[in-house]
Amino acid sequence: MLCEVFADDLTIGYRRGLEGRIFTFNEQEVNSLTHLADMVDACEDTYMRFGLGRGRVLILERTKVLEASGRILERHAIAHDRSVDLRGVRDERGK
Repeated sequence: MLCEVFADDLTIGYRRGLEGRIFTFNEQEVNSLTHLADMVDACEDTYMRFGLGRGRVLILERTKVLEASGRILERHAIAHDRSVDLRGVRDERGK
C-alpha cells in the first residue's frame, strides 16, 4: 500500500518525506489494501497511526480525519476516497 499525503491544515508538517509504503496501521501489520480499508473503517481509537517504514509514522486524530476527508477530496478533484472494489466492501457492511 502506498501513501501520499495531500495538503490540508490536518497534514501540516507531514507533507514531505512520508510518501511510500504503508506497513502498519495502529501497530497491526497491513496485509492488503482491503485489510487496511477494513481497519481504517473499524477504527474507533483517538488516533490513527500509519507505519511507513524506516521509523516513519503518520499520526492523525481520527475525528479530524473524518471531518477533513471530504474537503481534501474536493480540493484535489478526487471523486471517491477509495476504488470501486473497496467501496463495494464498505457498502456491503453498511458504512
